[in-house]
Amino acid sequence: LGVSAFTQVISLTVRSKITAECTEELNYVQMLNGVLPSSIRCIAWASVPDGKSARFDCISRSYRYYFPKTNLDLNRMRQASVDLIGTHDFRNFCKLDITNTEPTFIRRIDNVTIEQLNIDNDSNDYNSGYEMCQLMVHGSGFLWHQ
Repeated sequence: LGVSAFTQVISLTVRSKITAECTEELNYVQMLNGVLPSSIRCIAWASVPDGKSARFDCISRSYRYYFPKTNLDLNRMRQASVDLIGTHDFRNFCKLDITNTEPTFIRRIDNVTIEQLNIDNDSNDYNSGYEMCQLMVHGSGFLWHQ
């Protein structure tokens, strides 16, 4: 099992070759992909003002969790997921970081969807025998070691 970071946005500080005479920037995509493992790819980059952070300036985040349907009742799960929408204290759902002197566990969940995926079981690429589902949670942020 692993974690997918599809459409992940990161912040990092890099050197620049832009000067008064040179307006063409380094090829950061090629440079990053040259040192990253083949399972991790950079597809684009953008310059941002100093002090901007992909982590701390993010307005919202979406997470997708995939699971086999087995004998789960998706309609009951959808009904129960409505209670997650809103602003709540989620401290009981994460690992506490005792070094963080001002922790906040308050998060806002804007939307929760639970869908059964339409996967072509006749495909040669897929033959798990499971009907797969997706839980998508969209909110203000998520907790450390949730």
